[in-house]
Amino acid sequence: MHRNSTAGVRLAVVTGPAFVVLVLVGNSLTESVVDPNASTLDRLAAQAVSTTVHVGLAAELLAFSCLAVFVAALHTLLGRSGAASTAANLATVAGTVMIAVKLGSGAAYLAALSEHERLSEEAATALLASNGAAFMLCWLPWGLFVGACAVALHGTGLVGRVSLVTGVAAGGLAVAATLSGVTTPDDANPMPFLLGLVWVLVVGARFVVRPPSAQVDARARSSVAHPEAARVRA
Repeated sequence: MHRNSTAGVRLAVVTGPAFVVLVLVGNSLTESVVDPNASTLDRLAAQAVSTTVHVGLAAELLAFSCLAVFVAALHTLLGRSGAASTAANLATVAGTVMIAVKLGSGAAYLAALSEHERLSEEAATALLASNGAAFMLCWLPWGLFVGACAVALHGTGLVGRVSLVTGVAAGGLAVAATLSGVTTPDDANPMPFLLGLVWVLVVGARFVVRPPSAQVDARARSSVAHPEAARVRA
């Protein structure tokens, strides 16, 4: 039973690193067809018939499916460890909001892609600008997700101090980048978002190699056997 549980945890948390890889690969494929010297409509026309772009978009959609599983897996792990804290709940909510905002922002781009022959240059530019602004806005829930995950996982002993500090720093910088770029999204700095991706990649890969299920089960058994001590630790 324990072996099956460990395998299940490993399978669930691998979706974290998978999200990072897929979203970076998908974005690279999508952007590889873009000619910076072409007009917006010409770029959309080239992307609409590009197999590379279609593969990239599919990879990005699959990436956010993986993120949904990863958020659910973390929620389950933190719940089993008795970490019904504000940080644990915030991580679940922020991760869910991040997925919703990012998927919702894709509608503007997909509409521009499918209807580019009917759009004016100005309308196409506005739709792509809407997509870009939404991407910048998703850094806010992403930053909250990464920071809250770091705090919640450290509180349960599943990550160390380095992961706590780097996660909170990356999350805080992502929130600050959103606030500083709210009126000029084109000039916003995406580096904090990328740092959050690196944090998820590293922590997720660590959980794949060393599944946290054994630690979680040990803490759960300790909480049942010694409820008063568990309340004191909380």
